[in-house]
Amino acid sequence: MADFIEAYPGNEEPFVGVSTDLRLSLSINGVLEDPDSFDVAVTSLRTSALVIVGATSTASTGELIVAVPNTSLTQADVFSAVWDVTTTGSAGHQFIFDYDVRQHPLFTLAEIRGFGVQKMTAAKFPDEEVVRMRKLVADMFEDYCNVGFSAAYSEFTMDGPDGGYGSSSVTPFNRTGCSFGRFLLFPPVTRMTSVAKVEVDGTAFTAGQLADLKITEGGAIYNLNGWSYDAESIKVGVVHGHPFPPRDVRRAAMSYTQHLMTPGKITERAIILTDETGTWRLQSAKVPDRPTGFPDIDFVLAQNRETVV
Repeated sequence: MADFIEAYPGNEEPFVGVSTDLRLSLSINGVLEDPDSFDVAVTSLRTSALVIVGATSTASTGELIVAVPNTSLTQADVFSAVWDVTTTGSAGHQFIFDYDVRQHPLFTLAEIRGFGVQKMTAAKFPDEEVVRMRKLVADMFEDYCNVGFSAAYSEFTMDGPDGGYGSSSVTPFNRTGCSFGRFLLFPPVTRMTSVAKVEVDGTAFTAGQLADLKITEGGAIYNLNGWSYDAESIKVGVVHGHPFPPRDVRRAAMSYTQHLMTPGKITERAIILTDETGTWRLQSAKVPDRPTGFPDIDFVLAQNRETVV
């Protein structure tokens, strides 16, 4: 009977200029276990170049790691890791996971350990647990606010100017593709800062063609030469988001992280508390416009929320 293998990526947050380990937890027939053999190839989505290739090592039973030096983490990117695993009871298995390389963390471990009245010591809150929660909070904040709080790289494939209507027809206004006489392209991101890559029907733009592209205040990519009417698809790779997390967002993130990791004795469903000092109205319940239920944190998120065109 063939082995049943499950794989889970680690909670790493690769950052520019900081060496890191990419991890993969491997479960064989329901038990964390090392495979007979394994290796990995890590590729940059931004440049299509191989970053790391070869064998990995194990940090503990069932945990595979590959070290990525800081010299390979030079810009916002997405690393795609292809893990090849072989066990005695099965043929080779392949697992593919993507890891976002961001410019900066939402907050550092040193910052949150010195933040607030209740200090989060390393003895009580290990680094890996804080990093795991930081990633969850960052994802939640960015999803709600429609913006990256640190420079990120993303790729999108969009319709060409004819929108499927044929090259001789009038270009329709399409926010996910081209519009305004085939000169504008609207990637679904906010705070776009640069265009790193363009491929039209599989043909990459030259450095000169990339230099002709401009980013408008409205969040569009303006092509001085126009986008070809014959193009069926256009792939763009862009850098977007804040260059550095805003101060109010960093403070709100640390506050919310502390709340999640040090829950109180009162249920989150409570809205009124009565004790010997009087009656107190607690934070508002979580609703769409109050994602955390904490007025001070929700106010910061509302102030930093952006609209995707």
